[in-house]
Amino acid sequence: MSSMYLPTAEMKAYFETKPDTRFIALDEYKEMVGVSKENQLMRFLTALGIKTDVAIFRTEVNYYTSGRNDADSTFNTWSDI
Repeated sequence: MSSMYLPTAEMKAYFETKPDTRFIALDEYKEMVGVSKENQLMRFLTALGIKTDVAIFRTEVNYYTSGRNDADSTFNTWSDI
């Protein structure tokens, strides 16, 4: 599932290195609805799921139970510590 975001300066800066990030054409929508209905437009876009910020989740990963097998643990560099 991909997300769409409001094109705020902060969001554009955050996603600067991710050129495939999708932003809503907010100025075009504002032009269509007019200044008097901008608040209603913002409520509508929020209800549709347009993101105003990013969600960051912290997840602890245990390499041995993660099912990964791309590195042989016999060659780790920390076993002698």
